[in-house]
Amino acid sequence: MRKLFRIGFVNILTILMIFIVCGCAGNEAKTLEVDTSNPSYYAPFTDLDINYNPGLCRYGDGFLLFNKYDADEFSGVKVRLDWTVMTKDFELKDTVGVEFPVEGNTIYDYGLIDDSKIAVLLRHKKATNDGYTFELLTYSMEGKQLSSANLAVESGDSLEKIVCVSLITGDGGVILATNTTISKLGSDGKLIKEVKVPRGFNQVENLFWQEDIGFVGAVKDGGVHYLIEFDYNEMSFGEKHPCGKYLRKLRKSTDYDFTYSDEGGIVGVDLKSNTGKRIVDFEGSNIIGANLNTYYFLDDETLLVTEQDGPTNVDAVVGKTRIYQKIGAEDVKVKKEITLGGIYLTDEIKNSAASYTKNSEAYKIRLIDYTDLYGEEAKKQFQLDLLTDNVPDIIVTDGLDDLSNYMRKGVFADLYPMMEQNGIAKDDYLANVLRAGSADGKLCVFIPKFSVKGAGIVSEEILQGKDGLSVTDMVNLEKKFGIEGKGIFLMSRELILSEGITYSGNTFYDMESGACNFETEEFGNLLEWSRMYPSNEESAEMASNPDLKYPVYQMNEAIFEPISLSNYSAFQTTDYRDFDNKGVLIGFPSASGQSKGMIKPGCALGISERCEDKDGAFAFVRLFMEDDYQNDRKSPYSGNWFPGKKSAFDAMAKEALTQKTTTLDIKGEKVEIEPISEKKLEMVRAFVENCDAMSDFDVQIGNLVSEEAQMYFNGQKSSAETASMIQNRIGIYVKEKQ
Repeated sequence: MRKLFRIGFVNILTILMIFIVCGCAGNEAKTLEVDTSNPSYYAPFTDLDINYNPGLCRYGDGFLLFNKYDADEFSGVKVRLDWTVMTKDFELKDTVGVEFPVEGNTIYDYGLIDDSKIAVLLRHKKATNDGYTFELLTYSMEGKQLSSANLAVESGDSLEKIVCVSLITGDGGVILATNTTISKLGSDGKLIKEVKVPRGFNQVENLFWQEDIGFVGAVKDGGVHYLIEFDYNEMSFGEKHPCGKYLRKLRKSTDYDFTYSDEGGIVGVDLKSNTGKRIVDFEGSNIIGANLNTYYFLDDETLLVTEQDGPTNVDAVVGKTRIYQKIGAEDVKVKKEITLGGIYLTDEIKNSAASYTKNSEAYKIRLIDYTDLYGEEAKKQFQLDLLTDNVPDIIVTDGLDDLSNYMRKGVFADLYPMMEQNGIAKDDYLANVLRAGSADGKLCVFIPKFSVKGAGIVSEEILQGKDGLSVTDMVNLEKKFGIEGKGIFLMSRELILSEGITYSGNTFYDMESGACNFETEEFGNLLEWSRMYPSNEESAEMASNPDLKYPVYQMNEAIFEPISLSNYSAFQTTDYRDFDNKGVLIGFPSASGQSKGMIKPGCALGISERCEDKDGAFAFVRLFMEDDYQNDRKSPYSGNWFPGKKSAFDAMAKEALTQKTTTLDIKGEKVEIEPISEKKLEMVRAFVENCDAMSDFDVQIGNLVSEEAQMYFNGQKSSAETASMIQNRIGIYVKEKQ
């Protein structure tokens, strides 16, 4: 019997499947039904002095905590593994650690072999290619190295094909998996036994172990995920369990073979009986499920939980590690439910919703993730629900096609009166950002932070004082410098056409008025210009060339460099690297030469007009309006995006004037770039504040244009015939959308 609880270690924390379906016969999937009727509830008991995400195992009558530091070659932090003894009363003893050279090394797995030895599986990157080798090292509890063994696979598969490795504690053995074989090796690196992966499985994902039974995560036929169960001693394959999503947590308990966390709590699953039960409720226990890093059942009454610190700030400091103890259901307060739904619910949204639920005395938020519920049909179902009573109370619009159409149809409640009732002045926010989220004078969606699409940099010498470039300007410049079809680096003809339409404003079509105007000289010029560029496939092949170096943009190489502008340093880095600080920020070349960029929200939130408790819903939305969120520069999700509040936007600009940006130059060397000048900052600021439309290109329009344009690109139709067909098809579509 193994003495180590394997949850929390590297291979477990990165496993790419969560058991939601299991135990089928053959290839027939059977959904796992989870009983959530009578979960347990826990309350905080004590905080531990731990600011990392611990791996944990039983040790004596207490526990052993592991902490792993994996560094890249530029961070200067050692590759390091620490372990600390924690008594049964949760007292932490001295820390012992071992270090490894930084370059090319990763701590792949680690664990307790017995009460006197620690095992570490170290991965080395081979110098000659992208393959890896593995080394198994053992240490005394005091950190003294006892042994080392290089691992090899004596089979038809080379080390370059290894996809996952598992350290088998208890005997120091190791399992290596490729996409065709699974091999067991001893602590000396010698092959003991090898078996073939069953036919039909084309990708092995991960390995994990539970006593003498092993499981291999695999992908069958490119789409269906399975767990292959096999006996560790016999290495014979057993029943296949179809599964999906992400396996987040694993443990051996007296009641269940293992557990995993979902949005609502911790679910126990018994593979033998094919049953599941909610054994911990997050909401009732006041645990932020979206912030959860690890959890361990220390016994039937005690739970150890590590959470990230706060709804948006996730960095090297994990947050709080707490001991929770079981409480009765009568001690749990019932809250009113508000639904929040969308196609893409980011961790930031999930964390914020969980934090709101935890801190609110009256409300809880239930997440509706359409991608999880409906898969490929998510967009269709979401769009349908927006027009029915099934619409969520709070709507996250990420991934929603043609958002402006729903804004015009009255799906969203007006946020302006709610802001006024709560003492929030709309004049405190960027007017252009509010306009982008508005329709008919109503603020339909609030955009907390954003970037700008459709921006690009050209040299001052090329622009020569103009406000922008027209399609005709681009054609003439490319001819002048002998770079026809190359003026925008690595752009394809399909992208040139779609971007040219998108950033030409209402030149070619207007969804609100229903007007179309494709049978014009301007559109003919755009068609002709796009035809000079390579296809999507050719452009992708050029971009994947390993010898391709990022060019210094000069007049003889390219004219315009697209840039995703989410902060001032994005412009400054590109300007320094490619234009020798002589770049000018403009919009994408358009029919008129006067194109603007478009606002791309970090997230956009609205409240349904059908929501029965708009006050409770707005209390959540306003979290994204407040200074704590708007001024947060450390958030890994949106800290580097332009904030929508004027004071935060001004503060970001002020910081940019003094901040030096470190980046990598073309040769891979570190270069410290001087802060942006006031002149350049004002240019960027003016461009950003001039963008007042949301990036909301209708996918169907893009598809219609692409279908007809391919016949033109292939020489099957003339420019005029193509324009006429596009005018006809999009004209019908736009009228239908109205």
